[in-house]
Amino acid sequence: MLRLFLRSRWLSAALLASPAGLSAQRDSATTRIVPVWRDGQVVTRVSGDPNVAGAPYVIRIWNFDNQIVPPHTHPEDEHVVVVQGTWFVAAGERFDRARLQPLAVGDYAFVGQGQAHFAWSKGMTIIQVHGIGPFRTDFVDSVFVLSSAGAVAFFRNSGRPLSPSELAAHFRYRLGDTLAVGQVWGVVRGAAASAANGVAQYLIEQPGELTSLHDETELRPRSRSRRP
Repeated sequence: MLRLFLRSRWLSAALLASPAGLSAQRDSATTRIVPVWRDGQVVTRVSGDPNVAGAPYVIRIWNFDNQIVPPHTHPEDEHVVVVQGTWFVAAGERFDRARLQPLAVGDYAFVGQGQAHFAWSKGMTIIQVHGIGPFRTDFVDSVFVLSSAGAVAFFRNSGRPLSPSELAAHFRYRLGDTLAVGQVWGVVRGAAASAANGVAQYLIEQPGELTSLHDETELRPRSRSRRP
């Protein structure tokens, strides 16, 4: 789950909840069993194609412990079942921990078409989402993502590159910075921020440890990689 594949998917699928990278394939009409894990990775597309309008789909979305998903909407109804971990969700256009309601493994949540909502995960969490496509995530406010592919601002259903001044304004740390996480050091491999919701989180890779996600307030610098 914490292999390089899923570290990159966190910035595109788990945070953004976008199925665009999921390969489409024709489902068999016969009975099938789809495991949660295959070859050490979460099976993200279970059935159907979430990008096809009017077609049913089932997908799985993986979240790190402590991961915040900022307020967003979907163009169609969303049905969620928790497969692993504890997933917290609430309706609203601003992230508010006090309003979050916990869902344990097996619990179900319904989010209506166009309803703004946000989420947070306790423990490494997998949710299974089903509905009628297209499945798309439209953020209520701009969400900024820093990854090896670059720095991008997402708003509604579109993205654009961040300018150097925006990058400096929204991210205190950069990729490759070495930071302290408690008594342990780690390297920044990704980050996401939402200024409107007071959220800034960093993906930290630690030698011999599981990759983990941390709030900016949990981290302190040790050294900084050379900036261009």
